[in-house]
Amino acid sequence: MGDVPSLGQEVLSSSLSQYLSTQAGQAVQVTRLTRLSNGWESDVYAFEAPAWRAGEYVLRLYFGADAGPKALGEYRALTLLVSGGYPVPQVELVEPVPDALGRAFLVMQRIEGVSLGQLWRDPDPAVRERAMARFCELLAALHRLEWSHLPGADKVQSLEIADQFALWKSYIGGYAIESLEPALKWLESASAQVTPQPLGLVHWDFHHENILVDPSDQAWVIDWTQLQATDVRFDLAWTLVLLASERDPETAAAVRAGYLALRGWDEAAIQEELNFFLAAACAKRLVSVLVSMRYGADSLGMRPGAEAIMSSRLARIALVYKQWLSLTATPLAELEELLAEHL
Repeated sequence: MGDVPSLGQEVLSSSLSQYLSTQAGQAVQVTRLTRLSNGWESDVYAFEAPAWRAGEYVLRLYFGADAGPKALGEYRALTLLVSGGYPVPQVELVEPVPDALGRAFLVMQRIEGVSLGQLWRDPDPAVRERAMARFCELLAALHRLEWSHLPGADKVQSLEIADQFALWKSYIGGYAIESLEPALKWLESASAQVTPQPLGLVHWDFHHENILVDPSDQAWVIDWTQLQATDVRFDLAWTLVLLASERDPETAAAVRAGYLALRGWDEAAIQEELNFFLAAACAKRLVSVLVSMRYGADSLGMRPGAEAIMSSRLARIALVYKQWLSLTATPLAELEELLAEHL
């Protein structure tokens, strides 16, 4: 953590003070403005503004041409989830236009604590076991949440499996990447064998660093820019693929077993259909990397220059590609070229 060199601490603090003063109808001074992280999709800062509201808050400034809709979408997601009793930070305000601070932004409650990933590394086996159980419980609770009656449910993007592929196809159509066609054909063909399930809420990036545990031992799930209602197996599969490649296969296997037990799903019975969702998750991950490397990460609404970080992590992306091959036996030429040193 540190100051705010990219925007200028004094300029950002002054602009935010002016904005909050307008909101409050009185003079507000922002203090203790501190950079918390440089995320893929946003810059995140902590601050205090006692004349506005007591306590600590988080300012999240979004990147990309879709920054406004992304900010508004996360605001709506957090509002809906709070009303449903799911453990997320309380959102305070959103500004989808960049006039005030130069970028779209959101302000929410600050959760101080440690990431669940840190607890997974604890030397005490009991701490690690509790963290694993909590992770699975939070994911299962999200997927089981009765959401359709909640305020704002009508604003949640709801997509059946076929709708997901139509969306992905239209998205991919904007980029000249020929090797993605075989992937889409395989997935569309395999989807015909999948039994649809009722739509549930999904996070689309549910992993150990997006869960914070505060000093009172309350866990909170953060980073809700991709909330949808869809087949929850998409979400489970994304988490398993991410954990297997970014952490280790043993953790992914433990989460898989814990989640399935909580849902009462028999692994042998769901294996074939789950493999389809795992392949879809692999494809989604691989496409985002390939597009970022070729067209720039900012084309996907990420931090400009994030492709350099991806380039340094291609060995982990190669693990995802190997899983894709094991599930589909469908080579993708441009990915093999990109990942050649790691295959």
